[in-house]
Amino acid sequence: MNYPARPDRNNHRRLSLKRLIFLSLFLFTNGFGSYVNAADDESEGGCSTLYAGIFVDSGGVGNQLNDVAGFANWGKPGSVSKYDSDYVGGGILFGKRFPCLDAPLRFEVEIHASKPMAQTNQLDPAAGDETAVAEFGQLSSFRFGLEQDFGDGTMLILNAGLAHSKISNSVTDIDFNETYPDGIFDPDDSFSDTSSKLGWVIGLNIETPVSEMWKLRFGASLFDFGQDTYYVNTSGNNRCGAGGEREPCPYQVRNSLFTANLAFIHDFWRIDFLKSLL
Repeated sequence: MNYPARPDRNNHRRLSLKRLIFLSLFLFTNGFGSYVNAADDESEGGCSTLYAGIFVDSGGVGNQLNDVAGFANWGKPGSVSKYDSDYVGGGILFGKRFPCLDAPLRFEVEIHASKPMAQTNQLDPAAGDETAVAEFGQLSSFRFGLEQDFGDGTMLILNAGLAHSKISNSVTDIDFNETYPDGIFDPDDSFSDTSSKLGWVIGLNIETPVSEMWKLRFGASLFDFGQDTYYVNTSGNNRCGAGGEREPCPYQVRNSLFTANLAFIHDFWRIDFLKSLL
């Protein structure tokens, strides 16, 4: 029987970056008209604001690999390996605020230019010959947010929403023996997968004005893309751990990361100006 290395996740949890951007733009231009009208009713000239910014971010990949059967860490089923990584990157954001609503709302899109990556070689702590790698490409998010104004323009913002990333997960096993003292790649005990995944994100930010149109923001976000199951020992030539069956052995990988960022944001259009163009 063929056991593919593809993750056992339902197709509805996958979403391409292009579709996420298209959905975001559609909602900004069409889906939030009722909110815009509600805001315009509150004050003559309207009070909805479009904004954009750039940010630098730093954080770490929080991936964990569960050796369910104790195949790599022989005889220890359920052993968990944590990935180790820190990174520095950046990106762009754009959004729309509706401060005149009873509950001030904002909608925001973030697109990251960096590709956070992490790895661990502790699947087999004794030999260190199996390396798991994770990389988060095309990281982006679409968020709904609530804000609390402290009266001087400084705001506390809590947001949450959908996240997208093209995630690459792999395990590479190198066998060492008398024939290959420098090691040889073992494809049967390795896997590699790259796929677009949809998850969730939650963030907390503090934003303060530095001029009439510019703001400075400090924030942190947690991204979670759920868990995938992959198989190694696909030929079933070895046992799945001590006393296990001769069958493909599962690895469960949890995909998550944490980011902290510093953003410079500019209010660049007012909705009353846009209304004159529509």
